[in-house]
Amino acid sequence: PLKLLLSSLLILTSIAILPVSATTLDEFVNNIVATDNLEPIVNNLFNEKKNDLPFLNQLRLQLKAKGEVEKSVELFKKLYLKDKNNKKLAYNAALVYIDNLTGRGLVAQGYNASRSLDILGDLLETNSEDWIARYIRGMNYLHWPKWFRKTKLAKEDFLICIEQSKRPDFKIKDFNPGERVFHLAYIGLSDTYVVLGLFDEAQKILHQAHKRFGALPTIEQRLKLNEQQLTDFVKNLRDLDYPIDTSLEFIWKWENS
Repeated sequence: PLKLLLSSLLILTSIAILPVSATTLDEFVNNIVATDNLEPIVNNLFNEKKNDLPFLNQLRLQLKAKGEVEKSVELFKKLYLKDKNNKKLAYNAALVYIDNLTGRGLVAQGYNASRSLDILGDLLETNSEDWIARYIRGMNYLHWPKWFRKTKLAKEDFLICIEQSKRPDFKIKDFNPGERVFHLAYIGLSDTYVVLGLFDEAQKILHQAHKRFGALPTIEQRLKLNEQQLTDFVKNLRDLDYPIDTSLEFIWKWENS
């Protein structure tokens, strides 16, 4: 009887500490922070929110803001493995590893960036026209420490993004971000040229972006800087000692633009 009683208490205790089913963003965040058992939350998220890209994006960013990046990595990895064909899960899974780069040593940075590249590579192998996956991969390469010599690969991805965007028939499949979203690839390529020490090429790309998209703040800001100022600006922006902006908001920010 004593063993039976103890077993019952253990079962009741384990049930009691399971997170309650969540519906709101705050509830999900609080439940994730409070538990070491992510499985019920993963199942809940997968069933209720797997196609809600703004929700998944905000969930990842809030966990990052609360210093729960490692738990966020585990969460989005599990979600991604449940359905690797779901791009909304895959984008966040790729980016959560980028969230985990800041302040890490070279080995940890290389590991996390590589895991992100694995996911993005799978997406692009399935569909080479996946502009968002290619843009994210370009940004991944751009932020790699110089020691790894990945910057030229960023250049290749951004060039493809720009060429794709110039095609009259090209659309970002499953999303409708609007024409001006494509200026981000020009900014990425310009910053890549700066990192490579090619200031004239960086300026050339910025002028092309200005001609195509007009006076957008990210373009104007860079065009006003001289070589040293732009070099310092990009160095600080792409420095892994500072958090990287991994928000997917750009997908819907430029809707109907």
